[in-house]
Amino acid sequence: MQTIELKATQSTPYVLLNNDGRLYLRGRSYMEDAEQFYHPILDWVSTFLQSVPAKASLTLEIEHFNSRSVRQLLRLLSLLDDYAHLHPGACTVVWEWVKGNEDQLTDGQMFQEMLPELRIQMRERENPSEEGQSMNSINGSAGRPEEEG
Repeated sequence: MQTIELKATQSTPYVLLNNDGRLYLRGRSYMEDAEQFYHPILDWVSTFLQSVPAKASLTLEIEHFNSRSVRQLLRLLSLLDDYAHLHPGACTVVWEWVKGNEDQLTDGQMFQEMLPELRIQMRERENPSEEGQSMNSINGSAGRPEEEG
């Protein structure tokens, strides 16, 4: 499968879907047509999980989102929840929040309550300025231009 990388905009998150099982969404998700934005992401993840990878990990750091995005994020998490049930220990989900942003932490806990069987790890980050550094370490680009997929 081809890696997908989408740059963040004012209303859409940065997305990285690696064929090695590392999946990342970071930023804001409050677009008008969340279903259209998330459709190729959900298709990619569904197809990827059907290949029965040894490991799949999703890291989410969503700052702000609207109700349309919640539905799509739940669909994404449900795919991983189903996979985790079939393949115990093969799936990791991490919800990152910026230190001091209790609303962001509460959002992650809300998703955990909606999918109680899916173990979502909560991870605190020092500050939002780490995002650029995190993105370089995620995609390994460290200064190279990002490719759009």
